[in-house]
Amino acid sequence: MSVYYVSIGNSDDKLSQKEWARFCTLLDSKLIHSMIRVHGRWMSFTNSEFQNDCWCFETEDGVLMDWLRDQFRRLAGYFGQDSIALAKAETEFLTPTEVLPSPQRARD
Repeated sequence: MSVYYVSIGNSDDKLSQKEWARFCTLLDSKLIHSMIRVHGRWMSFTNSEFQNDCWCFETEDGVLMDWLRDQFRRLAGYFGQDSIALAKAETEFLTPTEVLPSPQRARD
């Protein structure tokens, strides 16, 4: 399994608010309906001059990921976007250098 981040933006204001909302909704539905594990979704603040949306998801490389790439390209074209950012993450698990008592354990 691999972890990916997909990000879209509208900081150039190419899309109206209604088009931007539709773009976000359609990309979200592609991820949800593909039956992959979505870990989270983040958006820019509502009062930010920038409009951005980012999803983190986990899937196996292969046919499904190829299909998602194709869907992202289609959405970019449909909404007149230059690109959609897709990043494959390299996960590193960091273990503690020492185990400290938790506040709960300290009270016991």
